[in-house]
This record gives sequence, C-alpha cells and structure tokens, in this order.
Amino acid sequence: MDAPDRASTAHVRSGIAIALVETAATVLAIIAVRRSWPSAELAPYLAAAAIIALVASAVLWARRIYYVGIRSVKAGVVAALAPVLVATALVTTVVATPEPSRPQPDRVTQEFNSVRPEFVEEAQRLLDEPGRTYSGRMEIGPFHIRTAYDNSVGEVYFHEARGDRQPSSSNPGWVYSPHGIPRGFDETEMQDVGGHWYRFTNVSLD
Repeated sequence: MDAPDRASTAHVRSGIAIALVETAATVLAIIAVRRSWPSAELAPYLAAAAIIALVASAVLWARRIYYVGIRSVKAGVVAALAPVLVATALVTTVVATPEPSRPQPDRVTQEFNSVRPEFVEEAQRLLDEPGRTYSGRMEIGPFHIRTAYDNSVGEVYFHEARGDRQPSSSNPGWVYSPHGIPRGFDETEMQDVGGHWYRFTNVSLD
C-alpha cells in the first residue's frame, strides 16, 4: 500500500471514529436529559459531559474536512457519515425515550392548587412579622385550618382541623419550605406539590 492509500485509509478510520463518538454522545445526552439517567443527581453531569464530547468531536470533524478535504469517494462517504448518524440517533432516541409522564395530582392537591395564592398570602404574612408567629383557626377555600405558624428557618406550617375523614391520631396539612424538604423529614413523609409547597399527613405540632 503506497503512502496516498495509507493516508486515505487513516482519514477514513478517523472519520468513522469521530462519527461514532458524536453518535454516542448524542444518545447519552438525550437519555440523560429526558429520562434523568442514571439518576436525577448524576444526569446533569452526564449530559454536560456528553455535550462537551459532541462539541469537541464536531470541531474535529469540521477541522478534518477543512484541512484534509474530500480526497476520495470513500473519504466523502465518511465525511457525510457523522451528520447523518447524529441526525438519525437524535430522531431515534427522542422517539424511543419519551419523557416520563407526570402523575396527575389527587383531588386534595387539586383543591389546594385552586386556593394556593391564599396560602401563599397567609404564609408571607406570617414570615413578614418578626419572630415566630402563630395564626389561629381560618378557612382557606375548602380547608379548615386549625393553626398556622412559621419557624426559625423560614418554613410555614398549616395544620388542618381534624375531620371525619381523618384518623384522630393524624395532623395533616401543608408546609411552605423554600429551601427544599422541611428539616427533620424525608421524601417519604412529605409530598412535593410544587412551588416550594409540601403536603404532610402527620406532623406533630411543635
């Protein structure tokens, strides 16, 4: 094999390698973003790494085309391979990995959402007052609130009055927590209903 043939073969192989890297990076980035894979915590880092790899390989591909040029039919096919594979991988992966459907909120959460602005207004009023503040019984839409209060870390709790549908041992209600899951609890005890609000089924008054 003479020098031109060896050079052409090398260009073809490098072009195939670039195309495969771009394809793999595209697939990984889409899966990480759409499916939060491998986990919600790691997905942003994987997506960022895949995008960096995609951009870097695209730059190499463009540089290769610019400096090497289309020296043969085989090299031309390889030059077109990268964008074709990336486009195919993009469409196929998007179709094959739909975003997970979000569960519809239950009736109680829907009722809360319908009067959320009133909860927000009362929470803000409690937070604006200096020190720890309590508020007595109140009606917010369909909810009968027994007590509401804020604490030292900016959380506001709303405890519902016990009704016939609630066991005597429960203290259900809602909490506004701008920094995430309220302190002292985990995801199994607090249901995230969006907008820094959480629903709980049994939290002792403190």
